[in-house]
Amino acid sequence: MAQMQVTTYSPQDVKLVIGGYTIVGWDSITISRLQETFKVIRGIRGKHTRVSSGDTSATLTVSLVQTSPSNSFLTEVHRLDEERGTGRLELTLKDNSGTSVFNSNEAYIVSYPEATNTAGIEMRNWNIFCQTTGSYVVGGNTKAETTIVDALAGVIGGNIF
Repeated sequence: MAQMQVTTYSPQDVKLVIGGYTIVGWDSITISRLQETFKVIRGIRGKHTRVSSGDTSATLTVSLVQTSPSNSFLTEVHRLDEERGTGRLELTLKDNSGTSVFNSNEAYIVSYPEATNTAGIEMRNWNIFCQTTGSYVVGGNTKAETTIVDALAGVIGGNIF
């Protein structure tokens, strides 16, 4: 009998930690590698090869609602970097409801976000440049294939029906 799988994504289980501070009030987080991993070199007779770039740099963009206290934290980090040049950050993005994880130990805030004020709630898009990346796992959210009934049967020791 084929096992059924349940996939569940839980946004509240996605944590972005920058310099030990957990970012709150985010709406979306985007990671983009700046270079492709491989560059294709096309051969004249249809035989191609590839060259590894070795560049693991990426941009992480976190969109915060304007009321998030994390805006104040990121503003202070960037202000101190402008003043003292001390802006190297360690950051980790982890989906605790799945297997996705991203981290960098060489990141910094590129600039202040554009700040728009309207009669509604606006977003502040913080761009963080990661000179290198450590882990970069684009995982899924599939749970183990064991069902609750299978687990109970294993504990009880046999057929429970």
